[in-house]
Amino acid sequence: MDKSMEERLKLDFLHKCQTVKQVLLDCDYFEKRVRKSEQIMQSMGQTDGADAARKRKDEYEALYVELVNRKDLYKSLVGTAFETPLDLPPDRKREAKAVFDALDGFGWSNPFGWIGQNQNVTRPEIGAIEGPVSVYNGVVMIPPPSAVAGFVGQLQSKQQQQQVESNPLAGMLTEFDLSGFGCRGQLPSSMSFLNLCKIVNLQCNRLYGPLPTSAIRQWSQVRQLKLAGNELRCQGEGLSALQYLINLEILDLSFNELTGTIPDIFTSTPKLEILNLAGNYLEGEIPSSITTLVSLKELKLQSNRLTGSIPLGFRNNHCKSIRHINLSKNRLTSGAIDALHGLTTLEVVMLNNNEFRGRLDGSVFLTLKNVIILYLHNNQLSGIIPNELCTLKKLKYCNLSSNHFRGRIPEDIGELISVEKLLLCDNILVGPVPRSIGLLISHLRDFYVFKPYTNSDPMTQRLAPSISIPPRKFNAFAFERVYLFGPSVGIDSVHWNHDELYGAPRDRADDEMVTIFSGKL
Repeated sequence: MDKSMEERLKLDFLHKCQTVKQVLLDCDYFEKRVRKSEQIMQSMGQTDGADAARKRKDEYEALYVELVNRKDLYKSLVGTAFETPLDLPPDRKREAKAVFDALDGFGWSNPFGWIGQNQNVTRPEIGAIEGPVSVYNGVVMIPPPSAVAGFVGQLQSKQQQQQVESNPLAGMLTEFDLSGFGCRGQLPSSMSFLNLCKIVNLQCNRLYGPLPTSAIRQWSQVRQLKLAGNELRCQGEGLSALQYLINLEILDLSFNELTGTIPDIFTSTPKLEILNLAGNYLEGEIPSSITTLVSLKELKLQSNRLTGSIPLGFRNNHCKSIRHINLSKNRLTSGAIDALHGLTTLEVVMLNNNEFRGRLDGSVFLTLKNVIILYLHNNQLSGIIPNELCTLKKLKYCNLSSNHFRGRIPEDIGELISVEKLLLCDNILVGPVPRSIGLLISHLRDFYVFKPYTNSDPMTQRLAPSISIPPRKFNAFAFERVYLFGPSVGIDSVHWNHDELYGAPRDRADDEMVTIFSGKL
């Protein structure tokens, strides 16, 4: 053998030995952590509270998953398993096989573990689901806390350890994730094997038909239910089974084909943090029980057919943690920004493309100190733009275009110290634009206050000769887009300091302030 080859093999062998040694040390470390976590859980009493118990249980489960990962790595290095893989009871295992059969398992992109070792598409008679469930791709199992000692070799007697390891009930399925597998078909009604599961993720597949309501009623431990990006056609009333998911934190049924109304069931899901029903065909009003969700952080109901108003329950400040509200592209008519009074944690407000009418209450903006995105365009809002809007120091993207706002742009517009996009076009604003807008030159990248100029518009053709263009090239480093052509009714000038506008000293012939747009209207 070549000497260099021999040296390389020797180094590879030593590296592998070092890796195995490190993995053994990691296994020992996590075994101790798991054992200590279990002892803490057993010593906790009722006085410690449900939140503390839940936190300790989550910590235990995370530690055990890390321990399993280290043992799997050891097996891949030395070819010897640390322990017998966990499994489900026979009846629950049959339900898992039913899911495989119902959702075209042989067509999945990665069915590792679900199909027997010698089975393939041309030899289906061998029978799927031969191995333990814990080795199925997309499945995570851990033993219950009472049995963990047996799996990490800490029971006092070998007889006790053998009893735990041979008990098929010891396995607890906690994650069921087939997202993007290419599952095709209708979810079977018998999926009660997920009764202890915390995460059910089947998004981005080709599922159709109704939800398995009989099974969902048994999923009381589920915290995350993600079925987005399918073709589920369940009616709104069929969603009522979700009220049994009392521990639910994330519900994502977006971009399906759901119809009917949204059931008023959210008082039964008090832990809900993210509710996403966007991109469906839901009708009717927004349920008032949504406003009772004290842990809600994101509400996404855009691109439906919802009508009525935004529930006034938001004004009671129950949703103290909410950061994101997207109700755009519906048919909502009243409430608008006024219904969000007092939601100080809000960062994203997207109410565009609805049928909101009426004036904006300026006092609302005084309570929305953390708003970064404010989209109210394509509605039927009227009145003046409140000067209180200028108190939103964190506002970056503001779009109030295509409404019926009248009067002048707020005098304190220059106090929007973070704004990068300011769109006010297609309203009935009058000028002049406040000189304070010159304070925005350092960060404003998209300023749109004029109606787009087109040669096909007879009015702008008539007004075109009166349009004045700056005598020099505009500073491209300051703005990405500045809309100069085509005046909106009444706007007659926009002013910036010459140095800021052109990036060059002012000539004697130049005025102190430069007019970007001017026209006789």
